Amino acid sequence: MVNASVATQAEQGGDAYRAEDACAAELLCDRHPADAVAFRVVEPDLTVRELTFGELAAKSRQVAAVLADKGIGRGDAVGVLMSKSADLPAVLLGIWRLGAVHVPLFTAFARPAIELRLEGSGARVVVADADQAPKLQPEPGAAASDRHVIQVGGEQPATPGWDRFEDLMAAAPSDPAIEPARVGADGRLVLLFTSGTTGTPKAVPVPVRALASMERYLLDALDLREDDVFWNAADPGWAYGLYYGILAPLTLGRTSILLHAGFSPARTWQVLDRLGVTNFAAAPTIYRALRGEPA
Repeated sequence: MVNASVATQAEQGGDAYRAEDACAAELLCDRHPADAVAFRVVEPDLTVRELTFGELAAKSRQVAAVLADKGIGRGDAVGVLMSKSADLPAVLLGIWRLGAVHVPLFTAFARPAIELRLEGSGARVVVADADQAPKLQPEPGAAASDRHVIQVGGEQPATPGWDRFEDLMAAAPSDPAIEPARVGADGRLVLLFTSGTTGTPKAVPVPVRALASMERYLLDALDLREDDVFWNAADPGWAYGLYYGILAPLTLGRTSILLHAGFSPARTWQVLDRLGVTNFAAAPTIYRALRGEPA
């Protein structure tokens, strides 16, 4: 049974998602206590970094300032090709602060799948991890793209027009005057593309009001309780990981876990044990892999 106080919070918050002046940054971050932990980021060596809502708010405002400087504003699409690092939620919140639209790009995608989604969304900027950035380089002989790439980590990009995320953040104001956009219930939050198993991948717009159903799923289908240690191990490059590993926990102000490392059954069991996870969700492929690896 869902904890009564959590259920009441969700019911009272339902109207906020349907409001004409709904603000994603407010719903997902700013309304929560600044000292509450939004994410516990687990590194490959199993060290854990806690990211509070206050830290997330401050860093995402800087990200918003960086993106605004690149011409991003309300309704613009921004591709994100990143792993589950501490930078990921700040980048996403920065996009939503501007009323811009997040285009998820799964890090296991090859170049053609990425390009299809970027072209289909009209993304003007892509934020990509350094090890993913080569997929955004134009093919030999192809015309240079006018799409701007912000590389996270690694060395200074050699490609003209590309920027390094860390340099842009260091140059951004520490407390920029960014007023979060109020796009309303029908404003686009995410433009998610289908997998393409039944034809060419299709763009599916996800509005702000969809946050209400994501929140209910976390409470009802996953039975999230007040005292749970929650982890959704699915990748946020797809709907299940994005909706229920990032968005739904943020709506409730609940702590979620991000594993900043490649999947392995042994590491997954280690994280489950070390962090005392009591509520676990994942893609079917992860469960199948775990069945063959003893705890």
